[in-house]
Amino acid sequence: MNKRITIIKSALKVISRKYFKEVTLDEIAREADIAKGTLYLYFKDKEDLYLNCVLFVIEAMKRTVTESIKKEDDFFRSCDKIMKSSVGLFKKNPEYAGLVFILHNPGLVKNSQKFFNEMYLKKTEFFEFLVDLVGKGKISGKVRKDLNTEEAAFVFMSLYFDLIFRTLSPKLIKNKKTAGYKSVKTALDIFRNGVSS
Repeated sequence: MNKRITIIKSALKVISRKYFKEVTLDEIAREADIAKGTLYLYFKDKEDLYLNCVLFVIEAMKRTVTESIKKEDDFFRSCDKIMKSSVGLFKKNPEYAGLVFILHNPGLVKNSQKFFNEMYLKKTEFFEFLVDLVGKGKISGKVRKDLNTEEAAFVFMSLYFDLIFRTLSPKLIKNKKTAGYKSVKTALDIFRNGVSS
């Protein structure tokens, strides 16, 4: 594993235990078993390292999601796999959890405009991925043709992020075996069938 990735993974561990403002580069260097000065060879400052940690987690989410539906052609099975694979990613890597919350609160980072711009781009990429998925679902006949494709993608994206947040909640994590997976089933049932009787 290269040094940059080692630093990011070490930073993720430290960040998962504390609020961002409390984390010091000294702690991250200790966790990575490197000199503090080595951090500056790879990152400008704590905010730059933090941004790279968030981007690392987002890339892991993207890989997980795209890999999970690589050979799937059914719209609703794809939705199920997207959600379940993401829940699995966070269960396997609990240190990623703290970074998901920053997606909705970029002001915590000093250079928040750059951070916000990066997050906006990543969310836009994910949204476009979902628009494509819904479009394919319409073509296959699994999704109603009269639905607005972008609105349907937005609803799914909202369910997706809400599910991730609920999966990371301390109440659900106590039951590590089923945490999140029951919520996936409920969320997809609502997405597929609505709430009317």
